Amino acid sequence: MAARSGAEGTCHAYQYLSYRRIASRLVPDGRATGPVVSCRIRLLALTGPEHRHQFRRTALQSPHCLESARPGWHKHTFQLFRFRRTRLSCVIGCYLADRPMLWGPSSKAVAGMARSGEQKYESCFLAKLGHYVDLSDSDQQMLAVFEQDEKHFPARMSIVDAGGKVDNIFVVKEGWAVSYTLFPDGRRQNIRVHLPGDVMALSSIAYSHQTIHIDAMTDTTVCPFPKKRIATLFEESPRLGALFMAIAMRDKVALRDTIRMLGRMNAEERLGYFLLDTLARLRIGTSADRTAFDLPMSQAMVGDTIGISFVSVNRAFRELDSLGLITRQGREVTVARETDLVERCDFHDRYDELDTTWFPDAR
Repeated sequence: MAARSGAEGTCHAYQYLSYRRIASRLVPDGRATGPVVSCRIRLLALTGPEHRHQFRRTALQSPHCLESARPGWHKHTFQLFRFRRTRLSCVIGCYLADRPMLWGPSSKAVAGMARSGEQKYESCFLAKLGHYVDLSDSDQQMLAVFEQDEKHFPARMSIVDAGGKVDNIFVVKEGWAVSYTLFPDGRRQNIRVHLPGDVMALSSIAYSHQTIHIDAMTDTTVCPFPKKRIATLFEESPRLGALFMAIAMRDKVALRDTIRMLGRMNAEERLGYFLLDTLARLRIGTSADRTAFDLPMSQAMVGDTIGISFVSVNRAFRELDSLGLITRQGREVTVARETDLVERCDFHDRYDELDTTWFPDAR
């Protein structure tokens, strides 16, 4: 094989979360020279269970194109970025004549993934709903309208202001957001951290005005859905309406647990409870084996969420770390001894299972 110079190009990885799956589409941006311009490259990236969650959009630099003896075939090696202590290398085979070729998992691996449902849904929202019930094609089409429109908010920008008119609910497509209340003296209490796939401001539909503030915690993309169209969902699909009601009741029970945590637990127990709760929510629609996640929150913000000072948060992190219950590297938190931490915090996972036996039959 001989290296071809001038075949380097920049590709963007649009990596998105699907139901227990990470899929990546690499598309040349047109600045490459030679045969790379005409390539259509598709890559299915398989990662460890602890990394099966949403990746950031990342620019990748492709090295030289290597041409084999067989005309029309080329190999492009993309050395993927270092992400959460993991370096991935993927070799992609491309058939330059108009037909893409995938070098990735074996056919048996792909078949196994299909059986386990890892390629079932293409958005966090559908994946979270599909965790509890099987969504038919008509269900997915009906729910797709929730994500038709998108609005982008940079970190720390307001999404909803308390007192404003309730016109929409919001589906979090990318990023993290936080809902909170303010006291007259400026003190803040975070109510809920919103993750990809969550529905925000759903409780406000009972009123004509917003009851909470919601800010983007990271760069966030949300999909507004008109409040008046929720009635159509209940009319056309009572089964999906029952699912939304069950999820609302689930969150009410989780909020009751949070009140119990805030009222009776010490700093280490509060922090451990918050980490377990966040991990349990992130597992819905991704991987039940996941033990690590990126926590894009300052210690002050964590303190506003669990009702302690940032000094106490720092001390609690160090205590849990010294006991070997968690480990930290940068913003990544790993729950190392989950069973012990669950016992210490008396944590109950309210998210993994719902009783759907009472749901109406699908139409």
